[in-house]
Amino acid sequence: MLGTLNMNVIIPIGGVGSRFQKHNYEEPKPLINALTKPMITWVIDSLVGYDYELYIAYNNVLEKYNFESIIKTLYPKHQIKMMKLTVQTKGAIDTINKLCDIINNENPVLCIDCDTFYTCDILKHTENIKNGVIAFEDSNIYENPPYSYITFDKENEISNIEEKKKISNYACSGAYKFQNKHIIKRYYQEYETQAEGELYTSKFIRYLIARGKKFNSVIINAQKVHNLGTPLNLQIFCNNYPINSLYDMPKIDAKRICFDLDNTLVTSPETNGDYTTVLPITININMCNYLKKLGHYIIIYTARKMKSYMGNEGKCIANVGKITLNTLDEFHIQYDEIYFGKPYADYYIDDKAINAAHNLEKALGCYTNVSPRFFNKVELNTYKTIIKKSRNELNGEIYYYKNIPYEIKDMFPVYFGSKNAYEYEIEYIEGISLSKQLMSSKQFVLDILPEVFESINRFHKLEYKDTKQIRIEGLYAEKIESRFIDNFETYGNIEDSNDIYEKLMNYFETSKISKICVMHGDPVFSNIIVNMFGKFKFIDMRGCVGDQLTIFGDMFYDYGKLYQSIIGYDYILNDQKIDYQFVNEAKKIFEKQINNEKYIQHIKMVTASLIFSMLPLHDDKLKITKYIQLIKQHCIL
Repeated sequence: MLGTLNMNVIIPIGGVGSRFQKHNYEEPKPLINALTKPMITWVIDSLVGYDYELYIAYNNVLEKYNFESIIKTLYPKHQIKMMKLTVQTKGAIDTINKLCDIINNENPVLCIDCDTFYTCDILKHTENIKNGVIAFEDSNIYENPPYSYITFDKENEISNIEEKKKISNYACSGAYKFQNKHIIKRYYQEYETQAEGELYTSKFIRYLIARGKKFNSVIINAQKVHNLGTPLNLQIFCNNYPINSLYDMPKIDAKRICFDLDNTLVTSPETNGDYTTVLPITININMCNYLKKLGHYIIIYTARKMKSYMGNEGKCIANVGKITLNTLDEFHIQYDEIYFGKPYADYYIDDKAINAAHNLEKALGCYTNVSPRFFNKVELNTYKTIIKKSRNELNGEIYYYKNIPYEIKDMFPVYFGSKNAYEYEIEYIEGISLSKQLMSSKQFVLDILPEVFESINRFHKLEYKDTKQIRIEGLYAEKIESRFIDNFETYGNIEDSNDIYEKLMNYFETSKISKICVMHGDPVFSNIIVNMFGKFKFIDMRGCVGDQLTIFGDMFYDYGKLYQSIIGYDYILNDQKIDYQFVNEAKKIFEKQINNEKYIQHIKMVTASLIFSMLPLHDDKLKITKYIQLIKQHCIL
């Protein structure tokens, strides 16, 4: 906490999070983890840059979870004053009013929620106003609006504020500033006597405005407001936050996470005492491996044979050491360290223990499968989605969304379902595609191009054994020939098309280069979005090879699509002049990443085939000519 701005920051926690309880979360809302970090710590950690005193009032139910001790342990250098509420308050402003009793200064008061954090400096944003409401633009249409909303004039003075009524496109973020504690203490009593229903802070401010008090709006970018207040919001946030951001944003702090082996990652032996007969507990192994991919340090601990050998660790290792390591390898359990010699006991009691039989995703806040079908209509209504529709069937994309491996599920929007083969609904990603980034900042795209390869390689490196049924041999030649014959007249009007066709057919009829793997199928720049946190999100996956629905295909098809964007396809598509400096620099990066001359030349031919096959789909003759030039300049051997 630096700087000279003095502020009282209040976090009222009058409840425990009933919506989370309905979804079987065991911790109270402020202690529910988001990516291994308690929700309230995301809020506190976002308050940076200035001196402030933090006041937290909490529901007495949180006492049994050692809430106060946990907060003070996590923030030993902060000035935090805690108040345990002995009775259920009537709403947020009632809780805030009680907290004002322990504030002993005249500094401004900023009230914020325990489930909403900011990636901007809200203390700085409210520095120059006495009383105010932080809001953001929200143009969504809801059956049941989830926020309070404000109207204001050209001077940003608020004229009205309504709870859960969409009177404008400006939603309150949940942060409210008061000049000092006295304005709250002076008016709360008379407000309470005439108020009906739950005592929201927004209703109290409306009451003050009606009595001539001036409140100003502070409008911030909606992408800087992160509400974790519902199970769906929390899970989608965790699906969008990156391990390492492309922007200058905080990383996920790496944790040391310890898994017991038996009855956590593997079952007890099927044959008593024979540890070669254990079976994998797949759901926990998947979580272990996912945490490892997130950058956490995984430790495995086992008490195998400790009871039999009276705690002699050396004998335990000699007896079951090799068997145990073989088991970890056989079941593809990823880890950093393993410890033999865990003391045998009937019970282990620990303040950081998580029951392996419970839902590890909810306990750790790391979700390998965000499934909106578990949420009701009201919850889904509050989240922004997009519906993709097409005159052609979208079975491939729908199939892909339904079958995304858990290891890469975070790389895609959350899938909300489909009504038929011609449309589906997905999470709306707040961000910008690489294609649009390229038009405005080529250097940014060049800087992150190695990370694009790294992300695509996450697809390709997944290990799957059941890919023999996928046939990719001959598919390039078949597609080229079929497209050329079906559109013979169109190709006949395209200069050099016959020559290109012959070269492509000659090459692919003899080429044996291919590698079956999990693929995207269309990773051109327009299908790669950088979200608000600086994380890649991929859309419009192919989901088929020929007529076969599958997430598998040829690795070089993906690289061919990427190379298509690298050599300037997006410039032509967007009616822009090709920036050859970008193309030359991007090709150097591309070739360095592939690092195999034979593969590089093969990928160029794949790209040529892809562009050539798409020519009949374009009506603009000038663009067709430019696409032909791309093939001749950058692809054909």
